[in-house]
Amino acid sequence: MKTKLWIAVLLLLSFELRSQSNTSVLELRFETPNLNYTPLIDWENYRFTSRDTPIDKQNFLRVKVPIARSQVVYVHYMDTANHTYIHRFFLPKGDTLKGTETNGTFVFEGNHKSANINRFLYQQGVFGDDSLTKRPLMQNVSTDIYTNLMQDLAEKSWELYKTTQDTSDVGQNSFVKAALQAQYYYRTKFFVATKSWTAAMFEEYRKGQNPSFVPSEMYYPPFHILPLEEAILSLDYKQCLLEHIQKDIPLKGDLFEVLNEFYNAIDQKLPHLPHTREALLITLLMWKKDFPRKQELIERFERDFPSAQQLKELKYETWKSQKPVLGMALPSLPLLGLDSSQVILTTISKSKYSLLLI
Repeated sequence: MKTKLWIAVLLLLSFELRSQSNTSVLELRFETPNLNYTPLIDWENYRFTSRDTPIDKQNFLRVKVPIARSQVVYVHYMDTANHTYIHRFFLPKGDTLKGTETNGTFVFEGNHKSANINRFLYQQGVFGDDSLTKRPLMQNVSTDIYTNLMQDLAEKSWELYKTTQDTSDVGQNSFVKAALQAQYYYRTKFFVATKSWTAAMFEEYRKGQNPSFVPSEMYYPPFHILPLEEAILSLDYKQCLLEHIQKDIPLKGDLFEVLNEFYNAIDQKLPHLPHTREALLITLLMWKKDFPRKQELIERFERDFPSAQQLKELKYETWKSQKPVLGMALPSLPLLGLDSSQVILTTISKSKYSLLLI
């Protein structure tokens, strides 16, 4: 009996340790926080959010983030001037990141994995301000020369990462590689779009104003699709990937036909990346709330990804955007086979969506 009891205790302890290891901690001290504003903490690429931990009177935000893998965390923060900012951090699973805001940038404590990777990402301009998307390194060169230069800089950053960082985390490696490629892509597009800008226009842009301009050319820099599912942890890479796939699709005519072609192109270009396909298609189908024949694409998506976590949300968003018509069919919903003798209304109301038949 004692042996069984000890086994049970050990199992409980191991489960508790595993549970704890999935929780990471952010401990950030802000310069001038608006203490009446509770920051919004986003992870899993804006899908799960938390706004229940305020900044304390010492300007510290201390929050536990229950992530299942190492990933980017977004902190929506407001200062005393009521300006809202989104700060990004890469948070390894089961680690603690401590940082202090100084002149709008962050200084990280310690010499451990989370501090080192975030220092690297801020120094490289992946997080925070990237000087080369404020003003190109040079203007009077050809597009090809600047493209190659930005590619070379991205490769040098990747080599620096491999020689200075803990590379034991596959998800972190994938994110960094993807983020650096997206950075090269956006730097190059910015160069092309601002070829004819004057010094005064760049100064306006630096101050947060967008001067009106006509891009000198429509340009899609060369883009390499990474064979890594975790690459889309970088939202910048994900956006670049969507743009790369759609660049040969005529964006004219019937919206259903355009998005159907987009769907086909995603299937064709990403055959061995099912999670990436799923994420891109969710973005695509949630982008336009309603259009004729959208239901056909949703039914195709459901056949392709019957276990998709956001399938119910997608179907619900599509259904609620439709104008009610007499005789219109409700979407398929799971039924709760219980009556009032078995469950109370407050219990039902805790679920995300409920259809109550009285």
